[in-house]
Amino acid sequence: MQLLLATWCTNSAKPSNRYSLFCANYRCAQNQPIGQAKYVVKLIPKQQQDKLLESLEPFADRIASDFEFTLLFDGNNSAFYLEDTPALQRYTENSLKLSAIKYDYADTVWQDKEKSYNVTGMPGQREKFFLMSYKEQPKWNITSEKKDIAGYTCYKATKVIQSVRGSKTFSKPIIAWFCPEISAPYGPLTYGNLPGLIFELQTEKYLYGIRNIQFNRNVRVPPKPQLEKAYTEDELIKSLRSSLGKE
Repeated sequence: MQLLLATWCTNSAKPSNRYSLFCANYRCAQNQPIGQAKYVVKLIPKQQQDKLLESLEPFADRIASDFEFTLLFDGNNSAFYLEDTPALQRYTENSLKLSAIKYDYADTVWQDKEKSYNVTGMPGQREKFFLMSYKEQPKWNITSEKKDIAGYTCYKATKVIQSVRGSKTFSKPIIAWFCPEISAPYGPLTYGNLPGLIFELQTEKYLYGIRNIQFNRNVRVPPKPQLEKAYTEDELIKSLRSSLGKE
C-alpha cells in the first residue's frame, strides 16, 4: 500500500521525522470508520508553567517528548491511552505520572457517542470509579476556517470550558482541528463530539497532534472496566463536600 508523507500540523512546514504523518493513500468513505491513530504532544512555548508540577518533576517536558498515544476507534466507541514504549522504560512510574498530568492525561480515556470516562479514585482508598463528562457540554463552535493536514481538509472548532471553584471561575479555551472526511467523532483525552476525527487539539498550554492513522476493520476497542459508580466533576466535588459536612 502506498503511503503519503506529510508534516504534522501544517503542510507549509518543512518535513520532520518526529512529527510526520503517514496516512494511507485512500480516503475512508465508510459511514463508521474503524482504525487507530497515533498522537504526540508538545508544550506551547512561553506559557506560565505549573510551579508545583515543575518542582515535583523538573524534567516533565523532556519525558513528554517520548510520549506516544494511541486512539482506537470504531463506530460506537474509542479508547485513548499512553503507549508503554521502550523509550519510557528509563523513567520511574512516578515521573511518568507527574509528566502526563501536565498534559491533562492520567489514565486510559474511553468515549462513546455521548460521554467520556476515565478511571480514578481517592487518595488512600481502594475503591475506583469513573470520572465522567458529557461530550456535548459545552458545545463546539464550528468555524469555516480550514487548513490542509496531510492532504486532508480539517476545520477549526472552538469551545471554552469553565470551572467554578468557590467564588472563582476558571476558563479553559480549546481549539480542535477535525476532519469531516473521517467520520469518527473522537479525539485525544476526553474531547470529541465533532463531525470528524480530531487531528489536532490545543489548549493554552499544550498541543496534541496526530502522527499517523491506519484504517483496519480488525481493530477492537477494549471495553471499559465494570465499575459501580460514575461521577461528573461537579457531582464528585459536591459528594466530597457533603461527606466533609460542608453542605
